[in-house]
Amino acid sequence: MSQLCHPNIELAFCSKCSIFIRPSSHDTGCGSSKHFRPLNDYKGFIFETDCDLTEMDLEIQRMDHHIEKLQIQRALACRERNRHAPIARLPIEIISEVFLWGFFNTYVGGYDTKPTTFPLLLGKVCHRWRHIAWGLTALWSYLHCCISKRRCSSQADLLKDWLARSQLRLLSIRITMEDEDAWTSATNTSTEIMDVLARHCSRWHRLSLVLPEHWYEKLSQVRGQVHNLISLSIRPPGRIFVLKTLDVFSDAPNLRTLHSSHYYLHDLHCPWTQLTTAALGTASVDEALELIRRCPNLTTCQFEDLNAMEGNFTADVVTNSQIQFLEISLDPSVMFNEIFAYLLLPNLCNLGLTLPETHGTPIPAIEAFIERSASPLKVVHINGPFINEQDIVTFLIYNQSVTDIKVQSPTNFNTQATD
Repeated sequence: MSQLCHPNIELAFCSKCSIFIRPSSHDTGCGSSKHFRPLNDYKGFIFETDCDLTEMDLEIQRMDHHIEKLQIQRALACRERNRHAPIARLPIEIISEVFLWGFFNTYVGGYDTKPTTFPLLLGKVCHRWRHIAWGLTALWSYLHCCISKRRCSSQADLLKDWLARSQLRLLSIRITMEDEDAWTSATNTSTEIMDVLARHCSRWHRLSLVLPEHWYEKLSQVRGQVHNLISLSIRPPGRIFVLKTLDVFSDAPNLRTLHSSHYYLHDLHCPWTQLTTAALGTASVDEALELIRRCPNLTTCQFEDLNAMEGNFTADVVTNSQIQFLEISLDPSVMFNEIFAYLLLPNLCNLGLTLPETHGTPIPAIEAFIERSASPLKVVHINGPFINEQDIVTFLIYNQSVTDIKVQSPTNFNTQATD
């Protein structure tokens, strides 16, 4: 039981009973005290049913003060204890390598699927770890920032500090949005994030960007300054098609990888002949054929949610001798042969198809493609339609270059055959 002195009165709080009491003139204590009366013997006490709130508040403040002092003492004790932990005896160089390994081990393909917090978590452990982490420029050269329209001003300040810690390192940056629909509006859209990013455009190495309409003008200012950029992924918020010309990266001398979605191909201006990897989302069949035609050095190509022909480009046979990996997912309105009948890919090794469940078997079209292209196709993965197992076996018998075929569908479940 603790007591609070106040002019002319004395107030006590029992930590066991959790009540405020005022002892009488001839006794002190509470019902739960071992040294006084039993719990049900209240003689000598005046219980405060209408006690002065000021007295209670003062008592609570006194408790808070003691708690704060204990927290400070605990922090000091933990700091002293941590000084004797085995990891604290390691040289800074080894701790730095551990930090870097832990950080890069969380990344797949250069980007984490969640916002980057690892360097900040290291800084929370202790002053020494914070000092080491803040000095490791490599930790700050990778960033996935999920921005919010409501908090973008404060996030821009944090982004500025983050990129400053990376010093002169090349940057891998991914910008996503937790409220994409809010960014589709043309009004009250802040450009602070883009302002910060643009200042470091000469260090962009890999850039993945959800690009609101109001950012285009700021982005256009970096043209001719992205000479270190090798990979670009870009789309508008809300996955809504936009009629915007994107020519900022047309002269990026080292650009090799492009991922684009919800842009019309005639609005995209890129160094096509340099590209070795390309992916288009929601493109039309004629746009897909035109992309392959424009990029003679492609080795990996992907089309997601491929739509029917729109007639913007000539639909003619396209030959590309470099493509080895091709992935296609079709909109339900498109038949697989609508694109495959136009392709000659003599070095295609790996084919992945995602088709509607109602789509017919693509096996005949694949066989015709192999015969037409004389390609050394080795791996075929098909997801969606039902394919008879006997058709799969026959396909393997007559196409001996294929060593692995995998079919997934609600009726096939998971059928895999390996030569």
